[in-house]
Amino acid sequence: MTDTGSLKLLRTSDMEKHRRLILDIHVEVRTEFGLMDNPFNSVERFDERLASYASRDGWEVVIAYQADEPAGYIFGSPLMRGSLWWSSMRQPQPDEFTQETGSRTFAVQEVLVSTTPRSSPRCCATRCVGSHVRT
Repeated sequence: MTDTGSLKLLRTSDMEKHRRLILDIHVEVRTEFGLMDNPFNSVERFDERLASYASRDGWEVVIAYQADEPAGYIFGSPLMRGSLWWSSMRQPQPDEFTQETGSRTFAVQEVLVSTTPRSSPRCCATRCVGSHVRT
């Protein structure tokens, strides 16, 4: 776990070990915003998406903790060779921009940050994303 001031960040690819926590944060945050009535946000549908995302090569999650309490998460994976990620661009892009190698682009699939007064959500999200960037 990485300590970044008042936030501690756990970076892992072990979805099974952290599945319940990710689902709990999903429900907590979506409930705060009244979004759990939408079938797309149901625990069952989100769990299906989570399992699908986590099955991709290179998938990782960073879970942020503040005062030993979960404060949010961010997860994603590299775009695979032949990805259609860029196909929805309004203007066609050159091949060298859209051709994925399987390691060139890390796609963030989900970011959720609790609004409970542990820290500012923006600060948490910024630190989570920043911890994932490799140089």
